[in-house]
Amino acid sequence: MRIAILEDDPQQLHMMEQMVHSMGHTCVGYPTGAQLMKELRRAYPASTEEVQQFGPYRWTAPF
Repeated sequence: MRIAILEDDPQQLHMMEQMVHSMGHTCVGYPTGAQLMKELRRAYPASTEEVQQFGPYRWTAPF
């Protein structure tokens, strides 16, 4: 399983990454929400059709 951790305390982040790795999972830690969102957008870019259909945010429901 691939897991992303968002934690602004470097020591806590390191400890959580080690714990998740020791359980056999892939883990990447991010100190800010902006860095996590940037990576998510890079890794899972929305297609033009999805943006046109759902808007810029997938959780936005049409009313």
